[in-house]
Amino acid sequence: MKKKVLLLIIGNSSWWKEKKYRKESALILKKHRSKGWKLQNKVLILKHKDEIDSRYICKYILVR
Repeated sequence: MKKKVLLLIIGNSSWWKEKKYRKESALILKKHRSKGWKLQNKVLILKHKDEIDSRYICKYILVR
């Protein structure tokens, strides 16, 4: 069984950036699913309080 790990940006504090990032992530996941990869697990990567970055990042684990 093959495994693949993807780190994708899934959100932002800005509404228009969140829409952009979600669309990009959905297209990447759709491309991998069409190649036969299936989602095994999804983990939200938590930020530190000191960080200025307002993006939300998720770790997707895919299996084939």
